[in-house]
Amino acid sequence: MRRRRRPNWPIILVCLGLLALFCGYVFGLPLVLSHASPVWRETSSLPHVDPTPIIQQMRFRSFEFLVAAWFFMFGASIGSFLNVVIYRSPQGLSLLGSSRCPFCRSKIRSYHNIPVFAWIALRGRCRDCRLPISSRYPVIEFATGLIFVVLAIFELFLAGENLPADYGDLRLNITWLMGRVPLDLVAVFLYHATLLSILLSWAMIKFDGHVLPRFYMFLALAVGLAVPAVNGSVQPVSWVSTVPAWIAEYGWMVRLDTSVVGLAVGLVTGLAFSSIRVVNKPSPTQRPGYVRDAMAMFGIVGLYLGWQAVLSVVGIVACARLLSALGTAGKPETGRFGAKPPFGGDSKSAIPSSIVFIYLLLAAAAQILLWDQLAQATWWPGPNCSALAVAVVAAMAALLTLAADGIERLSLPSGDIPE
Repeated sequence: MRRRRRPNWPIILVCLGLLALFCGYVFGLPLVLSHASPVWRETSSLPHVDPTPIIQQMRFRSFEFLVAAWFFMFGASIGSFLNVVIYRSPQGLSLLGSSRCPFCRSKIRSYHNIPVFAWIALRGRCRDCRLPISSRYPVIEFATGLIFVVLAIFELFLAGENLPADYGDLRLNITWLMGRVPLDLVAVFLYHATLLSILLSWAMIKFDGHVLPRFYMFLALAVGLAVPAVNGSVQPVSWVSTVPAWIAEYGWMVRLDTSVVGLAVGLVTGLAFSSIRVVNKPSPTQRPGYVRDAMAMFGIVGLYLGWQAVLSVVGIVACARLLSALGTAGKPETGRFGAKPPFGGDSKSAIPSSIVFIYLLLAAAAQILLWDQLAQATWWPGPNCSALAVAVVAAMAALLTLAADGIERLSLPSGDIPE
């Protein structure tokens, strides 16, 4: 007797949710705005402007939704490749070849390799051996897709309003179909998406207890140096208010110098930040790798965003570490992060050290999205800040890091405090 096939409710619910989101954005939002606009015009003192016809609004909304969906799937596909990099590169395996089940080693079919949706459709299990596949794979794919969508909204849909520079007023809309593509904004978007993708993969490699592969670090360095030399618009903030004359003579160096100075400041910042830690530090044999990886991650932030952004990011990371230490004070170590290190080691050192790299990823994303607002503040590192503000933020980051380590030290049992 043929076995009755049950409906795949997880993927059905996901498709229904996407359909509801599409209908709400394309049809519901224009209808709500059309009914609210007469009330808004009566209470507003601004001059009257004829509203856009509702049919045209729906057309624009559908275009925006489909483009955003394309960016999400493009980013999720990058996240699928990052999963391969995270798993294979620390072990020295080739990044080429088909994806396989980690248990039965059977080849994953192409239609089962669709980011996020395939894992949901398979209910998180291998199609052949039915053993569970880690939920981290779709989470990384979803996170990467979300990164691409959010960056596209801020830097393409909104014409770079988050950036401390003027890239014109040409936004991602129907005019793109007529060939008017803002190439500078596209370059900035791809540059920042590359940075956050690299930081995401590096944070997960550290979370797994590995050191960062040298080839991967050199590749990120090469991309970070090559792009500003070709298109200087990817660096909206110069490292100095007045570019030296000998640099200004060479157009390709006008923003490349910003990347080089940012890299140098990032390396020093990573060295100082990793050396400040007095508790939860790795064993002596692992410490050189931790310091090197911290220097690499802060250095790559400086390379892609400039030295002012490095100091801003380290300030955000220090605040996040202190809040995390206050929130987890007095709790068991293994309960703080929900799992022990997957490749062995001391749970009191490996997990807290790797969490710092996740904080750095989130801080870099916040810096990009809030860059214009942060750059206008004279009390925060940016093009308008003073030397005193830079010194204050650096000192604050050092003190907050020491305070976080002290709180974590007090929360450990007395026998676990390192010598």
